Amino acid sequence: MGKFNVREMMAPKESNTETVDRPRTVEQIAVEINFYKAQTVQNIIEIGKRLIEAKERLPHGEWADWLRDAVDFSERSARNFMRLATEYGNRQPVADLGYTKMLALLQVPEEDREAFLAESHLVNGVPKTVDEMSKRELEQAIRERDQARKEAAEQKARAKREYDNYMNALVAKEKADEQLEIAKREASEQRKRAERAQHCVDDLQGQVIELQHRPVEVAVAEVSEEQIEEIRQQEKAKAEQKYCSQIAAERQRAEAAERKLRQQPARSEAIYTAEEADDARERFVGALWSGFEQFTVLLSRTEGTLALNALKEAAEEIDEIRQEIRLMTNQLIGHQEIDLPPDL
Repeated sequence: MGKFNVREMMAPKESNTETVDRPRTVEQIAVEINFYKAQTVQNIIEIGKRLIEAKERLPHGEWADWLRDAVDFSERSARNFMRLATEYGNRQPVADLGYTKMLALLQVPEEDREAFLAESHLVNGVPKTVDEMSKRELEQAIRERDQARKEAAEQKARAKREYDNYMNALVAKEKADEQLEIAKREASEQRKRAERAQHCVDDLQGQVIELQHRPVEVAVAEVSEEQIEEIRQQEKAKAEQKYCSQIAAERQRAEAAERKLRQQPARSEAIYTAEEADDARERFVGALWSGFEQFTVLLSRTEGTLALNALKEAAEEIDEIRQEIRLMTNQLIGHQEIDLPPDL
């Protein structure tokens, strides 16, 4: 390989319009690298830049041989120099650092590196700048910095998890309180409905007692016994048919409601709103009172013994409805601690 005068090569040349600019050869680059090797460690970045340039110009497969023969570098050393040149394009923050410290500082992210260089760090309890540290102390300071950041990140993550768990528990408690209030309101409505049903039974029992003491009306002389009996049988049949139809309809609605309730999931997943429940309750109570009023009208036109029997049967039917209500109530509050009247 020919010899080159490095200073002449690096000196600025006079402009000559007749000279054609040509790319530098790898031989020239090798001379410059060897020149910078002989200088202070501040020229490490310049060596790395020229290694990058030489690698781009060399044919594939000749890089390792060129490093060994031209500049006496191993591939690992060349990679370190090129990495330093890439990371430390501006030499000012690291102008006074050695090669090993510059390599160690590569463990610090680029965005944090300048601040790390400007600050003092505790090394075995003694504050030191990066310039004052040895390579071993610098590596220790970097490890302690990374460990402190890792612990801070873990603590922050734990705090966030605890906050999320707290918020989830708070939301769950609010939902549980809301479901409990709904259950209490529904239980209160059930008690009211049961009380109204009991009032109906009491009224019917009172009418039964009244009819038991009512004298039997005597038919007028112009009507024969056969006609009276025929009228009685007709009225009885009409009353029984209408009353039985109303009772059967109410019983079917109650059974359908019970089946639907049994098929429903837990109260926390109920698909009916409070408004729908109130609407169903009002329809049920309205139908019950309407049927009761019609029934009393029919009873007033029925012979005493027949009316008494009809009232007894009605009382038995209402007892069955009350039993159904009690069953539905027990199923509804099976998992709730709610005080109910002792006779419900």
